[in-house]
Amino acid sequence: TKSRYETAVMLCSAMRRKPSSRATIRRSIGSVVAASAPAPSGITSVRSRRVALQRAAAVDESALSAGRRDEHFEASVGGAGAIPSDLRPRASGVAERGGFQGKERATDFALRFSGWIRVPADGIYRFGLLSDDGAVLTIGDSVIVNNDGLHGAMEQSGSVALAAGYHPIVVTYFQGNDATALALFVTPPGGVPEEVPAGWLAHR
Repeated sequence: TKSRYETAVMLCSAMRRKPSSRATIRRSIGSVVAASAPAPSGITSVRSRRVALQRAAAVDESALSAGRRDEHFEASVGGAGAIPSDLRPRASGVAERGGFQGKERATDFALRFSGWIRVPADGIYRFGLLSDDGAVLTIGDSVIVNNDGLHGAMEQSGSVALAAGYHPIVVTYFQGNDATALALFVTPPGGVPEEVPAGWLAHR
């Protein structure tokens, strides 16, 4: 007869050998819940957490235009999160998507992209921010990806639960010297990573 200790060890071992191969997302009002399905052995290993959705903003779509607003600064700022609030942009304009616009100088400059991102459905969105040097992604009042600092081309990512609709978005970037890189990716719920679609971005 096996002891209770031996039985517990066998049970934990079975759960590790036979994890669930399926997962579901359960939604309730104002939140999403991720949970695993029963394992083939019949042992249920459930790890779930309730995440509050970030509410969409009440936006008058008739006042929005396609693309995001760009501000280009020519200064040594020391970091993407360190652009002085009183620093005037050298140039500004509108672009359809992330990345450089071909008007940047080689060294010591910074960029700020701002506007609205419209997500099509409630769910958890994963954003990837590739940059050289540093960059920071903010959605609403939260920093979602902090890839700041002096470094080569490197991607950092973060996830956020968003309600369908419009959310304020800001990307800040700075270049010290040498090579440059900047790209913003998104993985929608149940989707695959892709560059943030141009149709998701708007500005006033």
